[in-house]
Amino acid sequence: MGAITIRGLDDAIVSAIKRRAGDQGVSMEEEVRRLLQATYADDRQARGREWAKRQLERLRRGELPKADISSVEEIRRMRQERTDELERRSRKTTRT
Repeated sequence: MGAITIRGLDDAIVSAIKRRAGDQGVSMEEEVRRLLQATYADDRQARGREWAKRQLERLRRGELPKADISSVEEIRRMRQERTDELERRSRKTTRT
């Protein structure tokens, strides 16, 4: 986790943060953490939505690669490989 130090804040801002933290029953640090999370989490979600829209447009234009196999088939194949590997290891350890 990152940490920041903010110098030179106006006393009125610090007082407002203290008051709001007290109203919420949390520390000033937690109050600032919540404010930053609320502010920048929305930004991250907005950027994610924009990325998804761009990808959908690329898909509609046929610019994204098409898979040769369905995702369901691929997951089943990978699970079977994992099961086979675990069984192989199990047989190997029982022989020794």
